[in-house]
Order: sequence, then C-alpha cells, then structure tokens
Amino acid sequence: MAEKALSLTASAGLAVYPEDGEAAEALVLNAGTALRHAKRLGRARVEAYEPGLDEHGLQRLTMVSLLRRACERDDFRFVAQPRVDVARRIVGYEVLVRWHSLELGWVSPAQFIPLAEENGLIDRIGRSAIRAAVRLATELRAAGRPAKVSVNLAAKQLQDPLLGEILLSELATSGASPEDLELEVTESGLVQDIEGAHRLLTQLRNEGFTLALDDFGTGYSSLSYLQTLPFHKVKLDRSFVKDVADDARAARLIAGVVDLCSALEMQVVAEGVETEGQFERLVALGTPEFQGFLFHRPLDFDAIARLPSSGRP
Repeated sequence: MAEKALSLTASAGLAVYPEDGEAAEALVLNAGTALRHAKRLGRARVEAYEPGLDEHGLQRLTMVSLLRRACERDDFRFVAQPRVDVARRIVGYEVLVRWHSLELGWVSPAQFIPLAEENGLIDRIGRSAIRAAVRLATELRAAGRPAKVSVNLAAKQLQDPLLGEILLSELATSGASPEDLELEVTESGLVQDIEGAHRLLTQLRNEGFTLALDDFGTGYSSLSYLQTLPFHKVKLDRSFVKDVADDARAARLIAGVVDLCSALEMQVVAEGVETEGQFERLVALGTPEFQGFLFHRPLDFDAIARLPSSGRP
C-alpha cells in the first residue's frame, strides 16, 4: 500500500485541580466544556475552563434538544438563491436550509448545522434538503423553466454507500432527473475518507448528477481534489471574491483558478458577489457563473415561481 501524508490538528480543553473541581467526574466534565469552547473558536486551540462557560453549555444543550425536536417534525424551511451567468440570466439555484424555533427565533445555519453534525442529526436535515431540491427542480421543469438545482451534501452523507439510491428514490416519483440536480461537497467533507468519497462521487457522476466542489480554497488539499475527484464545477469561496475589485493579487489568483479549471474542463462559480465592481472584474477574468446578493438574495420557492422567464428581476 502506498504511503500517504495526512495533515492533522488537535484541540484540547483544560481543567485544573482543585480550582475547577475536586472530583474526577467534575474535572472531566469541565475539561469537556473547555474543549467544546476551543472548537467553537476555530479548532487547533487549547482553552482552559472558566465558570462562565457553563452558561453557554446550557444554552447549547437547549438548542440541541430543540434541534432534535425540529428534526423529528421535519420543521425546517428551505429557500433557494439563484445563480446567474455573465448576462445575469438565472442558470441555477442553490437550496439553503432555514430554522425558526418558537423558543429561540431564527437560528443561523452557522449555529445549528455544526450542532447537527456533532449530534448525529445532519443526515435528517440532509434528507429534507434533498427532498426540497427535488421539489424545486420538479416545479421548474413543470413550468417549462428547467434549471440546475444544487444541494449541499454533509460529510456524513458522503459516508453513506446508499446515497445514490436515496437520491434516485427521491427522483423516482417526480418529474425531475439526475441531470436537474447539482450536488455540492465541501473540502472538509472529503478529507475524512477520500477514497470512499472518490468511489461515491464517481458513481453519482455516472448516474448523471452534476458535482461541485464548494468553498474552494478554504479547506485542505484543493488542487489534489481537482486532479483526482470527478467534479464538474468549482465554487470559489467568498473570501477570494471580496477583494477582487481592488486587490491585484486576488485577481491574479482567481484568474489562475479559472484558467486551471478551464484546462480541466470544469466550470467556475464565484460566490458572495455583492458589488458591481466585483462582478465586472470577475467577468473580465473569465468567470462564467456568479452567486450573491448583487443579483438575488435567497428566495422562497413561491417567489421563484413568480420570477420572469428571463430570470432577471
């Protein structure tokens, strides 16, 4: 077996005797609280326990309990953000999950998605998102406006060898087909089992699904993924896009990615486009597709149905 190099990081939580507890059980519990705090701050950190962290831990437990109940009831709302071409015509939609709790109000996906992943709930949310994407694709096709509908796949879903069957099963009773769906995968979702991900993604591509590497450039070995995995598209993370209008280095970097992807017969989508300056510079650099508040905010499916056939507001 060929040798492989892996890059690993670790986080740690510290609890000190006797200040943070005299019993072993209390020390372990408080160290765990400090560890979760370290991960919330960005991972690869060491954090010491502080009494104030307990309140955050209680809030966290409350949110997990409410999230679990929401999963049982399938109590999520789905919206979709349009994706446009250089003429600002809509060419696709990305389905996004939203959660409103009676107790907490609107909860940011940046808060509840990591909790769902840590507590084994992300698969339920992922299944709901797939159903929503199929529904939107079906409605668009029935209206004579077929467009790619993309949906994010969590790391746990990529570890499920039955994912292809699940997707095809959801499509079976609809008027949509695999060609209508675009499956987005983040780099962090791939790193856990690259060989298994390669097998699964190859199977999905052979079934007719479009595959996109999401948040490109924010994870690990991006270039190796482009070389070995069967993606059709690369979505440039907004962190690359935000400075492209004024920063020559950012512009050269994007130009290089666009040229590389073109050579590999992959499309590039720029995410987080918010200004005309960013859009004009990205067009000049050869970027073919765009997504961001400059064009459309996420819309309810009913609002999407009311968009003009040209796709332009």
